[in-house]
Amino acid sequence: MKTLKSKMFSLNAILVEDPKLGGFTAFFKQFPNIISEGETEEEAIQNLLNALHDVFNYQSRQTKEPSSSEFKVIRKSIGFCAETRC
Repeated sequence: MKTLKSKMFSLNAILVEDPKLGGFTAFFKQFPNIISEGETEEEAIQNLLNALHDVFNYQSRQTKEPSSSEFKVIRKSIGFCAETRC
C-alpha cells in the first residue's frame, strides 16, 4: 500500500475592500463559490480558510461510495494543508 505524503498547495485569495462600509470580502480564485468577510484583511483571510476547511469536511461526509459490485473501491488519503490548518 502506498503512503501519500502531505503536501501544501497554493491558493490565490482575492480580497475586495468596501470603501463605504469598511471591511473586506474574500474568495479564492480556484474556488469562487467559497466566500467570506472580515473587518481586516487578516480576519477575512482567516475566515476564508475556515470556510474552505468547512466545505471540504462537509463534502467528505456527503460523498457516497459506489454500491455496485462491478466497481473496485480504492480508498486513499491525500494530504491537504492550508496555511493555518497544518
